[in-house]
Amino acid sequence: MEVKDKCYKHNIKFAIFFSISFFVLYCLIFHIYPQYFEKPEISYKEGKFVVFKEDVVEKLNEEYKKDFEYFYCLQGEINGNTIYVDDLYKPEIIRTETGVHVLEGCYDVPNCIGTIHSHPEIAVKKYGTPRKYLCSPSYQDVFSYGYSYGVDNNLKINIIQCGENLFNIMEITKTGIDYEHSLKWGIK
Repeated sequence: MEVKDKCYKHNIKFAIFFSISFFVLYCLIFHIYPQYFEKPEISYKEGKFVVFKEDVVEKLNEEYKKDFEYFYCLQGEINGNTIYVDDLYKPEIIRTETGVHVLEGCYDVPNCIGTIHSHPEIAVKKYGTPRKYLCSPSYQDVFSYGYSYGVDNNLKINIIQCGENLFNIMEITKTGIDYEHSLKWGIK
């Protein structure tokens, strides 16, 4: 009976030691690498709405899983305060380790209402980008969006996909681009 009690006490001590060690390790990792645990932050704007065709969202989610940045022109129409995204057009691009360079703009694409590109999870894993900033435009995005606003006023939205079914949809207005608030969206 003594041997059984010793084994039982040893197993209890081991379970307590293992639980405490796991908890301490989790806390250390959380403090050293918090970007792996934070959720992207998006502030939503009321009044306008973006509606995607279901197959468009499915295609974008599949592209997002590939862990490299993508870029598409958005084709659709605007009806009042609703923007409909019906299709995607893939322009010629050059893919680099840190992003994409678009060789052909979206200006001549029929029914083009904006652009979308991704900020993939690899940015968190490889470069240490805090997860909460995945949905925010980069400096390059701000420069490119500002340029596209000046060149083509037909573009109404610029979108960053920053997770599966997670989109930051920035509206382009006559006064500029709203980087602070995202438009709400749904699927038709």
